[in-house]
Amino acid sequence: VDNTGLVYAPAGVTVSLYAVSGASETLLGSETLATPLEPGDRTAPIEFAILVSDIGSNGLRVEVEGAARECDETDNVEAWDEEACP
Repeated sequence: VDNTGLVYAPAGVTVSLYAVSGASETLLGSETLATPLEPGDRTAPIEFAILVSDIGSNGLRVEVEGAARECDETDNVEAWDEEACP
């Protein structure tokens, strides 16, 4: 997780991974960050252990939630819709 904004992000920010199938999303896991993020800071990598069969027909989506003052809400989501090799 990168804090690319100009605002401090407190501890407690949650990173969630969803399987996406059409308009439906299924939560596969979430991780709460224990330490705050200063502007420009990056966390250690976050890993979610899932099976290929867990991936939705429209891929995966990661969302970051819980930042205190958001300057840009549009940069909190990342989606992957490429095929995975079993």
